[in-house]
Amino acid sequence: MGEYARALAASGLYARHGGHYLFAGKAAVPLEDWPHGTSVVCARFPSRAAAEAFWADVQYQDNVKPLRAGAGDFHVAIFEGL
Repeated sequence: MGEYARALAASGLYARHGGHYLFAGKAAVPLEDWPHGTSVVCARFPSRAAAEAFWADVQYQDNVKPLRAGAGDFHVAIFEGL
């Protein structure tokens, strides 16, 4: 995941699409039914369209995302809210 994280940071993709990390890491105190060692990354974008544009960006799909292959199970979703 190190190579993936470095490539993502160097790509400027979050800034290009107006996104930024809210938090990333493992649970400090798992409270209920939290799988041991599970990490979460949460990013905020100015709109759903911006989040979708980040995800569909050719640079991300072709150059960055493949670097995480084999590094674990990934569940990705867009949540709308406040």
